[in-house]
Amino acid sequence: MRYKKNLIIISSFNPKYNSVAAMQRLKLYAKALLLNGVGVKYVYFNFWDYSISNYIQSGGQVILSKSRINRTIFFYKNIRLLYMDLFFFDKRCTSYLFYPTHKFLIDSFILLLFKIKNKRSIYYELNEVRKYSVTTIYSISLLLKSPLKFTKKFIKKSMAAFNEKLYKYYTGIIVISSKLNNYPPTIGLNKILIPILCELDSNGKTSKKILENNNNSFKIGFFGTVNITKENLDIFLSALSKIKTKHDFIFDLFGICANENKASLMNFITNYNLSDSVTYKGLIKGEDVKNRLKEYDLLVLPRGNTKQNMYGFSTKLAEYLVSGVPTLLTDVSDNSLYIKDNFNGFIIPPDNEQAFVKKLDYIINNYENIAEKIAQNAYNTALRHFDYRNYSNLLTNFFFPDNNE
Repeated sequence: MRYKKNLIIISSFNPKYNSVAAMQRLKLYAKALLLNGVGVKYVYFNFWDYSISNYIQSGGQVILSKSRINRTIFFYKNIRLLYMDLFFFDKRCTSYLFYPTHKFLIDSFILLLFKIKNKRSIYYELNEVRKYSVTTIYSISLLLKSPLKFTKKFIKKSMAAFNEKLYKYYTGIIVISSKLNNYPPTIGLNKILIPILCELDSNGKTSKKILENNNNSFKIGFFGTVNITKENLDIFLSALSKIKTKHDFIFDLFGICANENKASLMNFITNYNLSDSVTYKGLIKGEDVKNRLKEYDLLVLPRGNTKQNMYGFSTKLAEYLVSGVPTLLTDVSDNSLYIKDNFNGFIIPPDNEQAFVKKLDYIINNYENIAEKIAQNAYNTALRHFDYRNYSNLLTNFFFPDNNE
């Protein structure tokens, strides 16, 4: 199908990992824009890998069409493919969105190629990883312990700081949180705030029947990147160990987990004597996440008050809120702007093990009386604030300000 307007999204996220937060967010961008007749393509590019796919409507869903990844050690060949594929579009009705990752060199290259050299409209999504990289302090102790690791982190920080100087050259910037909206390098720039997004069932009600679990164990689930520090999992696991003598529970974790984090996770599970209660389940397909969420009695986001979490906004929360399962989370970032304790979720101070213990004990003891109402209120909150359809016109007008019909 041919579209009068096209948005081309460029990122180094491999599309095969379609369950990661970034790919889920970009899919909802595509769904929002398709509602207004804007075609959306996804370009996977990291110099050595390249592919281009279309977001297409299929069976009432929007999916990313399959495409072969061109992998080569001769990166100039992929640059040539990128150039040939993307610059035949009429620039009067084509815009480009760059969604960054930890590969900072690509930022500068994409901006140079699209905006400076070819005068294209190139937009940028500012996420919590960028701010975290710039503000992280690397100690002398790290230098002495691991000079190579220190050097890599220092280079990463320096490149992120350099990329911030380039924000003013982008056509516009999307931010995900109120903190990033007020981040000094973006003040005065053309930008919009698009919070976490979700898609809802059409009946306007939660799609899970609360208390359908017939076994005796209280089921707790975590979905997302399994990062011990970012997600504060050490404190949460410690809290679980404190309630083990009072409650029978299981805690399952789903998502990408780097080897270093996996080793730490297993150590914590062993040290807290939770081997029979806590299980890392691995990565699951994006299309399976929605149904897996419903299998649990409580979903958790135990993040601590780090700089990354302060400026970010967990995209996983939006999926939690529409699952029909109550959510326990900490008061970081914009969480408390939307979540009120014991109304549409359970929210506690970050980095507070005792607060976790007390709240978990309260939730399990009172679950039958409070869960269903809280889950419905959470769904209503998501409908009002995070439904991707609410942002269809805003995104369209942002990407195509001079070409609205």
